[in-house]
Amino acid sequence: MVYGKASDVEIDMTAAVAETERPASLSHVIDAFAAYVHDAALSPSLPVGSLIYVDPSKPLRPGDFVLVKQGASGRIAVFRGRTSDTVTLDYGGGHEETANVVALSGICKIVSVDYP
Repeated sequence: MVYGKASDVEIDMTAAVAETERPASLSHVIDAFAAYVHDAALSPSLPVGSLIYVDPSKPLRPGDFVLVKQGASGRIAVFRGRTSDTVTLDYGGGHEETANVVALSGICKIVSVDYP
């Protein structure tokens, strides 16, 4: 499934907008999904219009691009680190935040990108 109905800088994760073939590396990952990039904050690394592929089961390392799910929406960020109860994320343009882990629905690793 591909998500990506834009809602300002967030991605609407409530309904899929398209279907696509998975990259071979995700062919057996049951909960893998894709989303369109709508926010230019992480350009040129992830330009608007890119299709990101996400593997929620992959462990995170500082510097990884991630999709941060909070409720019914998601945002793309760079994972900076985690403590037992907080996570630090860089949303681009010098906008770094520390969030309480329980306030997030998930932090999923972006494992592949199709550029526009």
